[in-house]
Amino acid sequence: MKRRPTIYYSISEARAALPKIQEILLQIHKLRQRLRITASRLESVSYSHQPASDRKQLITMMAESRDLLSRLSDAGVLVRDLDTGLIDFPSKRHGKDIFLCYEQGEETINYWHGVDEGRSGRKPL
Repeated sequence: MKRRPTIYYSISEARAALPKIQEILLQIHKLRQRLRITASRLESVSYSHQPASDRKQLITMMAESRDLLSRLSDAGVLVRDLDTGLIDFPSKRHGKDIFLCYEQGEETINYWHGVDEGRSGRKPL
């Protein structure tokens, strides 16, 4: 598989892209809730008694999830935790690679961390 070139964001570019990214994260969150409900319903009955419509719906939702995650990936956004909506935007600081860090529910992008650090290494911008 060919590796994509890294997209680097300035702080203003990442903040400008954030509303679109937040909408995708919200869609993923809602879709994951629906997936859990449908999967749970399917697990509760034997395969032969599962409604074909539920199985088809599950497959459709999985494809939709993949497409939404691909949109984030195509934008250069790194998904770290879908449950919390934790994402990173590749960036540069003083010539070194860093990540601008955002977690769903935060007002905007206010943190960064080094490429070898995780969420616990977040520092204010």
